[in-house]
Amino acid sequence: MNEEGKVQEERTVQVNDFAVDTQKEGRKRTPRRLKVLLGLSLVVTGFAALGCLWSLPWMIKAREWEEAGAVAFAGRILFVFTILISFAGLICIAKDLHAGKMFSGTLARCVLLLGVIYMAASVWIPRIPGYHSSGYEILSSDEFVLIDGTILLPGLLLLVLGSLIREGVRMQKEKEEIL
Repeated sequence: MNEEGKVQEERTVQVNDFAVDTQKEGRKRTPRRLKVLLGLSLVVTGFAALGCLWSLPWMIKAREWEEAGAVAFAGRILFVFTILISFAGLICIAKDLHAGKMFSGTLARCVLLLGVIYMAASVWIPRIPGYHSSGYEILSSDEFVLIDGTILLPGLLLLVLGSLIREGVRMQKEKEEIL
């Protein structure tokens, strides 16, 4: 074969060069920055969750809503649910990252659950006696507020984030099935 034929053959191989390897990809390493942030989040949220679990029965037993007000108490309960669900979600993230998965179906469910809780609280909290306007209301008239927008907005954002995570989980499973 002459020199010109070899050059032509090399060009053909380079143009049509693609992998047909059907073996599963090896476990990818988790970036160190993500590990550090996840560890720090687990520690801080874990201590907050322990504090919430310890203080919740105390707040109920001491009838704190009488002293602090029912609206403030409802805000604290919303915070407690946020911390507990976030801690459970972080544990799921750590477990799934250890298994080599970047997206977790459980994480998507936790984020969606938080979104639903915030959406429900945005309707429920304005009904509590002693509620004062947050300054961002939806469908309000005089003293009546249908939805508190300050609580609704994080709920909507959490629902969008949860939907994106759920889509990432679906795409990850689809990729694994193809391989």
